[in-house]
Order: sequence, then C-alpha cells, then structure tokens
Amino acid sequence: ISTNEEYNSGPGDIRAYDVRDGKLVWTFHTIPHPGEYGYDTWPPDAWKTLGGANAWSELALDETRGIVFVPTASPKYNFYGANRTGSNLFGDCLIALDARTGRRLWHFQMVHHDIWDYDNATAPKLLTVMHDGRIVDVVVQVNKEGFVWVFERDTGKPLWPIEERPVPQSAMPGEVTSPTQPFPLQPPPFARQAFTAKDLNPYIDDPRERAALWKAIQNARNQGMFTPPDTRDTIEMPGNNGGANFGGAAVDPHAAKLYVISKDLPAMLKLQLTQPAQLQPGAGDPTKLHYKTPFGFLFASNGLPAIAPPWTTLTAYDLNTGTIEWQEPLGDIPELAAKGIHNTGSQFPKAGPVVTAGGLLFAGTRDRKFRALDTRDGKELWAFELGAGIEGIPAIYERNGREYIAVCASAQSATQT
Repeated sequence: ISTNEEYNSGPGDIRAYDVRDGKLVWTFHTIPHPGEYGYDTWPPDAWKTLGGANAWSELALDETRGIVFVPTASPKYNFYGANRTGSNLFGDCLIALDARTGRRLWHFQMVHHDIWDYDNATAPKLLTVMHDGRIVDVVVQVNKEGFVWVFERDTGKPLWPIEERPVPQSAMPGEVTSPTQPFPLQPPPFARQAFTAKDLNPYIDDPRERAALWKAIQNARNQGMFTPPDTRDTIEMPGNNGGANFGGAAVDPHAAKLYVISKDLPAMLKLQLTQPAQLQPGAGDPTKLHYKTPFGFLFASNGLPAIAPPWTTLTAYDLNTGTIEWQEPLGDIPELAAKGIHNTGSQFPKAGPVVTAGGLLFAGTRDRKFRALDTRDGKELWAFELGAGIEGIPAIYERNGREYIAVCASAQSATQT
C-alpha cells in the first residue's frame, strides 16, 4: 500500500487476501492499536490520526517457512514528528510475519522516529550464506541510508553486530528525536553518507555558482547522516531519494552474492511553518504545528548534482564474508560523455538489477541504455540504447528453450534478446 506523504495520511496496514475468493484473511497494523505490540511507541490512539509506516515496495515470501518479510517506510509527515513522539514502530522496519495468520514473529527497526524519509524502499532478499562455519538462511534489507542489514530468517538475529550510536538532537519545538540510531558494523555501506564543501562537483563550470554552493554548504547544519531537519538549511546525505530506492537490489541466492544500485544525491532541508500566522514557534501546542520542507535536492544550474561523481553505482557483496567484492559507476551523463568524461554514473534511476545463474547482471539507467554486465567484476559486456530512460526492474523469462529479457523504458518499452 502507498499512503501519501502528508500530515493526516492513512496508516500503511499490511493485509492478506484469499486469492480464491478475494476475502480478507488478516491485517497487521503498522501503527499499533491498543493492546498490540508497539502501541506505547506512539502517542495514545495514534492509529486514528497518524499514517505512513507502509510497505510501498515489494514484499518477500519464504514459502518453506511460511514467513512474509515486510519492509516499511517512514511515518508521516516525513520530516517533522512532534505529533508522533516515540520510536514509532513499525515505521522503517523489516517485519517477519506468519504468512498464514499475520502474527509478528520478529522485527528490526532501522531508523527510530524517522524525520529523514529513510524508507526501506527495496524488497528484502532471501539467500543462503556460510557464516562462522555453518549454513544460514538469511534475509537481507538495503535502504536509503546506504546500509546492508543481514538477519537470520527464523529468529531475526543479526549476522554481524549492530551498534546503537548517539546522534545529533533536534531543537525544533515539540520534536523529540531518538538519542541513538542503529549502525550495522558489517557489511560496509554502499553509498556515501557525508557531504561537505570539499565534495563539490568538479564539473560546475560557473565559479560564482561554485562559490555560492560552497558558502551554502559551509553555513548549513551538517553533523552527519542523522542531522535533524531545522529552520536553517540542513544537509542530508544520503538524500531522501537514495542510497537504494525502489527495486534497487538483486541476489544470486546460492552464491551468496548481493548486488545494489545506489544513487548519491544530497538534499538541503529547511523546515517552515505551513500556517505561520496561526501558530508561531514556541506558542500554543507544538504537536499541532505543521512544519514542511521541500525535498531540496542539491543540483547545480547545469542539472548535475552538487556532489562529485559517481552519482549512480553498482556494488557487489559477498555475504559469506560481509565484504564488498567490487563497486563500479553505472551509466553515464550523455552531455559529459560527449566531452570524453565517463564513469560518472547516470542520473538516479528508480531501476533494479536482475541476475542470472550464468553470471550475467542486467540493469537499465536514465542515460537510455540497457546493459549486460559480468557479475565477476561489473564490467560491461554489451549495451543497447533505447528511446527513453529506463524505470523499474527487468523481467527474464523463457519460451521454447530461449531466454528473453523485457524492460520498460519510460512511456515506451523494448525487448532485447
């Protein structure tokens, strides 16, 4: 279900239906009702007025165990949470549910009281690894923060340690941010998680624009990935459009390999009252204040991101060891490529990779190219130019002994054999 992004959004309950007659079988409340686990992580009766915590991406089903793994998004409103004090279960969680009954088996929350829109926007991935000398069936979640989270499917036990670390606190009226946030110690992140003036894009040609961006970044609040949005400019990196977004990962389940498409695009957030004449900061009930911010992605006037490339990368992990095998830029910017500037990564696709047992990885990008890559090193084997930028996830199918792959290119579609 996809709720909207505003105040007074609907809750993102998870529902199961009988495919034979369409009848509702069970509902799991992602904003808990009285008596349900997690109810005390919200204000009383929050389920009546607050929303989000929805699974707008794909789910994953372990058919043998009868477990459905649900990745959830942030509670709403995305960037200000004075009206939803608490850690806000089950926002930004991976939830393991009994597929037959909807009973919660375990969960893990990646972001407590999210005010950054750091959704789990990619489907959980199921694979089998060799860990400490034993074979383990795991579920893997990647998200907008740029982290890889790996859990045992049965118990939710992390394969590697996860550490709660102190993070900066909000000075906004009524806002109560979590004193700590979880950081997985392994595997390493696939996206950059900091942005300062030294990381400015070298392809910003206008020196006045470069100076203005440098000054804006220097003057912004910038204390790392969990810097709370404020009424002054605030750097968010990764921005709320990535690390990993919709469809952004694939696995070879038997080889214990994970492949992640990531986009690096910092945002500049700045909260403003939506009705400043009605309530001023510090006056009245702060839980009634409605602050909002534009997404505020940091671009230069030439349409390129303010941060230096690569802007889109493809990262390969060996999850037996929890290490990165390789990381390569994915795609190009046609205008830069025409000048001989390559390996920048393309502009931020909401596109996913797909992997074959024969060692091929297929991925599309916004530079209108569909690529076949070697899973051993990420090197391009061939590319096919389409008529539009590519969105979504390729589909591989077989007919009469031949394999085909289909991909959607914006309003157009094309199939390459």
